[in-house]
Amino acid sequence: LFFRFFFSSRRRHTRYISVTGVQTCALPIYGFQRVQGRIVRVNQGGGATWINLEGRFALRIPDQDIRWFSDRPNRNWVGRTIEVRGWVFATKGELRMNVHHPAMLQFID
Repeated sequence: LFFRFFFSSRRRHTRYISVTGVQTCALPIYGFQRVQGRIVRVNQGGGATWINLEGRFALRIPDQDIRWFSDRPNRNWVGRTIEVRGWVFATKGELRMNVHHPAMLQFID
């Protein structure tokens, strides 16, 4: 009896997206991404805290996950540059990402 094992090494690549304009949303960019952009608005509604970046890109923190954020998103975040890692999807003409933990966010400035 003979067994042969093949091991395959597949490197997982994540693309880096810099959100600076509406033209970024026209690209078919989905899946797990690292996104960097400037915050233009922070507000609450619809059971979540919303962080809007330039170029029609929105980050959504569900109300049940906001408890993990010791530094909760607020209007003082507007104008800062942030990098976020997660799954990108398109809804209502904009790209979005759900953020469930502060480890997914990092301020660049």
